Amino acid sequence: RKAGGAVTLTVGGRDPAGDLDPGHGQVATAEPEGGSTVQLSGRTDTDLIVFFEVPAESRDAMTGETVRVRIGGADRLSLHGELI
Repeated sequence: RKAGGAVTLTVGGRDPAGDLDPGHGQVATAEPEGGSTVQLSGRTDTDLIVFFEVPAESRDAMTGETVRVRIGGADRLSLHGELI
């Protein structure tokens, strides 16, 4: 399904043990083998899950940052977009 518009979300981080913390506003990453990008996810202030890709070297620098993501698609449980 197509979606439109943009959302603002805060990129979260990993917990001190190195495990993903699935809490509100946290980030999960998916690193493709040998890839130059990683997929981050965060939650909006209305608790929607949003997935977007960033350069792999930017992942840690984005933790705690507020970002705008242009929504390009949606499925039943999440939104998908690109960093703007």
